[in-house]
Amino acid sequence: MKIVSLYKFEEKKIDYLVEKGFKEIELDKELKKVKKVFIKPNLVTDIPQYIKNGANTDIRIIEAVIKYLTKYNLTIYLGEADSGTKIKGRKLKQALKLIGVYKLKKKYKFKIINLTKDKLVQVNIPKAKLLKNLKLGKTILDCDLIIDLPKIKTHKYATITCALKNMFGTIPDPLRIIYHSNIHLAIAELNKIYYPKTYVLTDGIIAMEGKGPMFGEAVNLNVLMFSDSMYCNDIVACKIMKLNPNTVEHLNLVSANLNSRDKKYKLIEHISLNKISKKFEPSKKNLFMAIEGKLMQHKIIVKIVYNEWVQKNITYHFRHILKNLRGGSSKWYIEKPIKEKNKTILIEKNN
Repeated sequence: MKIVSLYKFEEKKIDYLVEKGFKEIELDKELKKVKKVFIKPNLVTDIPQYIKNGANTDIRIIEAVIKYLTKYNLTIYLGEADSGTKIKGRKLKQALKLIGVYKLKKKYKFKIINLTKDKLVQVNIPKAKLLKNLKLGKTILDCDLIIDLPKIKTHKYATITCALKNMFGTIPDPLRIIYHSNIHLAIAELNKIYYPKTYVLTDGIIAMEGKGPMFGEAVNLNVLMFSDSMYCNDIVACKIMKLNPNTVEHLNLVSANLNSRDKKYKLIEHISLNKISKKFEPSKKNLFMAIEGKLMQHKIIVKIVYNEWVQKNITYHFRHILKNLRGGSSKWYIEKPIKEKNKTILIEKNN
């Protein structure tokens, strides 16, 4: 039987909570047997206002986990892949810098890995229909264990994003949006690779409802959730959000690949589930977003829309309109020459 445990987040006790939570799911026993561990936070944005609103994994959790792991004889890795294009998207280095990960390197010994730039290895996913030719970063594949640090958020394509969806960010292709047309199947197939060696600490300090995973409204839950099962973790996350798990397609797909024993879990409530549960506003699409979503199902259109020339010379000039229609935007990386006292300098235009 799997374990899911809930704790009230208390900053002064975070080291104690992490140690106790990991012991409860018996991660401590596994760490004594292994040599390499990969930490996978949720790093969906490099825009300060969205980070402040709870879009990314809280740096306090990241630090507490790294600090905990340094007690063991391990090589510790942390990272995920880039997202978007050179012109618009989320740069991993910038996201890590903004939340304070590089400062942690002065205190702890760990390695930062950009899975987009990592050596890639062809993976064989059993009975894959969508991800038949997928390549993943060698570093995360070679690690003995993965510690998944997701958020509790709604998601405009995947319904929710938590432990299972968080691993989608390990796909090296920055344009993994091409899988959004069948994202539930992509999540289910991808996690056949990671599932056996992944443990979860879910950041429920500030959750997100509505226009998740970036532009939604903050929900102050002050909760930490530990589990030795991504599936069971996400079932409880649905209950926290007062959402029927059966409506989350990738949970149904993952469930079909599990035996009955691995779908049963013991819920340990150091804080009452009923006390913290609330009805989350789902991510709803307006007409523009619905049409956009349909268009993004076609790889040719995706390649056109995300073409560097198109983004730089066309889309960029409509960025404010598009931002209003979507409810938010990723960062634009456009350098424009400007004149200042008879000399040309370069400035970066961000949105």
